[in-house]
Amino acid sequence: MGNKYQESIGKWEHKLGKITHTIEPEEDDNYAFLKAKSDTEKSGDSSLLFKSVGELYFKMVLRSEPSMDEENQKWLKKWIGLNISKIVEDFLIAFRWTTPEKLNELKKNIK
Repeated sequence: MGNKYQESIGKWEHKLGKITHTIEPEEDDNYAFLKAKSDTEKSGDSSLLFKSVGELYFKMVLRSEPSMDEENQKWLKKWIGLNISKIVEDFLIAFRWTTPEKLNELKKNIK
């Protein structure tokens, strides 16, 4: 039997469309996400959250795919930019800042 703590964290399979990234989160990822949320609240500029999460997601994908060439990295950045809204939603759930149910309720109230 392996380490129970390591097993409880596991890997995050993030699927958007035809793309799936298998990401193993690290402690600093949660802190970076918390900082992005806090900085966004302080600044009042919601685009800061999208930019910070995009950079964090890029870093996490590269960590899980260290041999990715520069051309694919360029396209990954574009893909992240085009899908950032869904990535932020998925981060909120993956990092346990909310639940899918609460997120859906919030979306209903915004409409």
